[in-house]
Amino acid sequence: MKTFVLNNRDLGIEALKAFAAILVMNSHMSAMYGKYAFLATGGAIGDALFFFCSGYTLFLGKIVDFPNWYKRRIQRIYPTVIVMSLLFAHYHMDQIQYVIKANLGSGWFISCIFIYYAILYPIRKYFSSHLNLVLCFVGVITVLWYIFIGVEPKSACNIYGATFFKYCFFFMYMLFGAICGKKYFEKTTKIYRSMISLLATIVSVVAFYGIYVYTKQNNLESIQLLSLLPLFGVCYFLWNFCESDFMIKVVHKKIIGPIILFIGGLCLEVYLAQGLVFTTKLNCIFPLNIPLIMIGVIIVAYFVRSLSRFLLQTFQQTNYDWKAILRLI
Repeated sequence: MKTFVLNNRDLGIEALKAFAAILVMNSHMSAMYGKYAFLATGGAIGDALFFFCSGYTLFLGKIVDFPNWYKRRIQRIYPTVIVMSLLFAHYHMDQIQYVIKANLGSGWFISCIFIYYAILYPIRKYFSSHLNLVLCFVGVITVLWYIFIGVEPKSACNIYGATFFKYCFFFMYMLFGAICGKKYFEKTTKIYRSMISLLATIVSVVAFYGIYVYTKQNNLESIQLLSLLPLFGVCYFLWNFCESDFMIKVVHKKIIGPIILFIGGLCLEVYLAQGLVFTTKLNCIFPLNIPLIMIGVIIVAYFVRSLSRFLLQTFQQTNYDWKAILRLI
């Protein structure tokens, strides 16, 4: 089995992150779809993929002491968060306090991943050889959380919606990514053929939406927990597809490969920057507005990442490395 790495980046994971970025974008575009708003979906899958990729990469490389380990996570994320807060504040000066508060950590996604990072460190240091048991333990915690704490009424029978409950269960996908990453680089896991992986991904997606839609329409919130299972399948089989020989050959193509790596590298920035670009002014040219707005989001995300790198280097003693600031891939 081959390991496909370029510039210390796993090509399969970068492709998976590109899928995550596109799905998360699409899930927030209901206003742009107009009467076809039901097509604005994929957010739960995109979030699960993002956490999967995070867990996958965080268990690679050397382990250092917690302060320095956490510092690296802050350096990667918070310059982008600060830049986004300033940009949003420019467009919403009347709500500047709310905007800065929301973007600096009160928003569920940023606060969630930093909580996960803090919990993940001792797990990696002391329980790295028992990740399967840890995953089962978090699964039990998820069920107990639902039984004794429940989901906020404002979630409207949607465990993936406006609820603190997702702070709990999404951690399972980060752990699952760590398990897959460890096994892959220890060469103890099997990567399936691309067609098998793609078909299994489709089946998992259909199962996920089948359970989700049925339970939401019939107000069966407790049964909706079952949709977490095919979501594991989506992560696993889509990762297998991205690591397959076929997909790696695609990533090595001169045009499409750099585009995939470019989008994958902007996964975080796309998540944070999309609100700056979304507009209904192009709805008159639907469906062309959808890809045009997505391209706009990716361009703005690159601009934000460059500014965040500039901000980070500003507080370092070395001279500005403009190539690193403007690097595409």
